[in-house]
Amino acid sequence: MVKGDYHAGGRLDRWPGPPLAAVILDCDSTLVDLEGIEWLAAGDPEVTRWTEEAMAGHRRLEDVYAARLARVRPSRAQVEALGRHYRTRLLPDAAAAVAAWHALGKEVWILSAAPAAALAPLAAALGVPPERTAGVPLRFDATGAYQGFDPACPLVRADGKAAWLAAANPPRPRVVVGDGSTDAAARQAVDAFVAFIGVRTRPTVVAAADAALAHWAAVLAWTTTPAERARLLSSPWAEVLARGEVFLKAANWG
Repeated sequence: MVKGDYHAGGRLDRWPGPPLAAVILDCDSTLVDLEGIEWLAAGDPEVTRWTEEAMAGHRRLEDVYAARLARVRPSRAQVEALGRHYRTRLLPDAAAAVAAWHALGKEVWILSAAPAAALAPLAAALGVPPERTAGVPLRFDATGAYQGFDPACPLVRADGKAAWLAAANPPRPRVVVGDGSTDAAARQAVDAFVAFIGVRTRPTVVAAADAALAHWAAVLAWTTTPAERARLLSSPWAEVLARGEVFLKAANWG
């Protein structure tokens, strides 16, 4: 086993089929190699501590969400800058995996507690339409100063992703890929949960996962059926799939 690549205790070696209809992706520390709120906070250790406690499942997200934003008070311009920054911090093979899923006819969704306005440019770059992208709406005054967030948005709660998925009802079977406790909590509303550990590894999240993967190429390989992988062999994403197969076989997962 390649250290850090997989969690050997995962329930599933691969998605067993039928083909997944929807892939729901987290953003921070999953699609990108940073936590957006920490970037907005410019390294404030208190914000970092609150974020890690919530994402590790040691505190409820709703107990820190308002406090983090009140401490940072990001302006509209700063949130827009975060959106541009997200596009530069996309992890290797993440865009290729999304493109391959689209080519296979799967719906790709981005579901995150990050500011909705920051997610939009990243989603657009990945070809994920606005109606399949959900974040938390922030409020600003006429000058662009922070005025709060929408408290009715379910994504500000620890169980919010599960509630959002139950209401939006993406097609099934569906999988969630993410790094935090809110993604693990969404397991009840999907058919599989992949813990992404390429940026941060949280034992409580890994313990709840059907698999834990550190590379987007491996996520692509894990989420596709044999017939889908055969289709990808003659596609622009064949090389990415091949890398994913190497990662899976390195963990003795044929």
